[in-house]
Amino acid sequence: MADGRFFSSSLGNKGSGLNVKYASDPYWGMEIASIAYQIDKLSKNKNGTLSDYNYYSLSLINKFDIPVKQEPSDGSKTLYTTQYGPHYQEGFIVIDENPDFVFIGLDKDATYQSYSKALSLILNGAKIIGTNNDRILAKPGGFEGVGAAAIPWLKEVKVKTGMLLATEVATPAHVLEVVKGGVDLVWIGARTVTNPFAMQELADSLKGADIPVLVKNPVNPDIELWIGALERLYNAGIKNLGVIHRGFSSYEKKLYRNIPLWSIPIELRRRFPNLTIFCDPSHMGGCRELIAPLSQQSMDLSFDGLIIESHCSPDSALSDAAQQVTPDALGFILKHLVIRENAAVTEDLESWRANIDELDEELLTLLAKRMAVSRKIGNYKKEHGMPVLQSGRYNQLLSGVHSILAEE
Repeated sequence: MADGRFFSSSLGNKGSGLNVKYASDPYWGMEIASIAYQIDKLSKNKNGTLSDYNYYSLSLINKFDIPVKQEPSDGSKTLYTTQYGPHYQEGFIVIDENPDFVFIGLDKDATYQSYSKALSLILNGAKIIGTNNDRILAKPGGFEGVGAAAIPWLKEVKVKTGMLLATEVATPAHVLEVVKGGVDLVWIGARTVTNPFAMQELADSLKGADIPVLVKNPVNPDIELWIGALERLYNAGIKNLGVIHRGFSSYEKKLYRNIPLWSIPIELRRRFPNLTIFCDPSHMGGCRELIAPLSQQSMDLSFDGLIIESHCSPDSALSDAAQQVTPDALGFILKHLVIRENAAVTEDLESWRANIDELDEELLTLLAKRMAVSRKIGNYKKEHGMPVLQSGRYNQLLSGVHSILAEE
């Protein structure tokens, strides 16, 4: 029996593993299968229950020139192509059937993939793992999640790693599934926040759920709509609330996918000093190159945390591939963040702030005087039937401002 033990982790190398004993045996495959069967039978709580038996389907591929892919997508790396003929038949575990390519490996196994990602994220400092189980895209046809099937995958990850679980909810049905599934935290997406009716339904369905709820900013820069969403949840008894700033949509082509408009979350913090505010640099930037600088900006503005999209193979992600980073890249970003905690006020800083206060007072006084003159001009135009806008005067004002700026 000693010769039947594993000498290394390899089955296929004649210099190691089970092949050492069975390399010259024409039935060596059957022998290996028999040992695997016994291991499977004894490994599940030692009660004889088979957990791996018949779990996968096996198949032989004897077609010529079929690409063997590393991941289950057309754009994935081709490892090699199959040959043809009885001597070139190749065996595969059937995980994802597709007539155009063969996918090998275990990455398509959802639990394995979630677990691998979780381990990588833990090593790089993450404490919460999240997913969009259901998502409705602006245009149909893209990947819109797998639904409630993802919750058991995440639960297994939680058991094995201790990470907290988070996901997005958009309907009362989503809330029912996540509460039943033991999810630790939920967030509400930007498009849902835009709809007060949807927010009220979510607020009603979350009554009694003792979990934190994060609210993303609405698609458009409307702070009152954002606050209204929070108030609906608070009135429903949800006290553990926070927000996620992911930027605002714009018709103009900008550097960012969603422009930051930092003044809006700053005003939100002014009104609600104790509100927890996270930043979502992934959706804000729309590309992985902007995640690090946006993350640093949010930390400089005293945000409380980050929600960053990560994928073990970002380029093969089924959605938002351009704005995702690998767990290692995430670790690099987090490691190099500068958290400025020194809030002490020096004598020089106090003096400069006093100067700013004086200048602000002078500016307000001048603006008030200007407004008084503008009101006289408006009344004069009204009394004499003159148009409000006079293009010649408007152009004259612009030219004068440009001249002043050019001199500066």
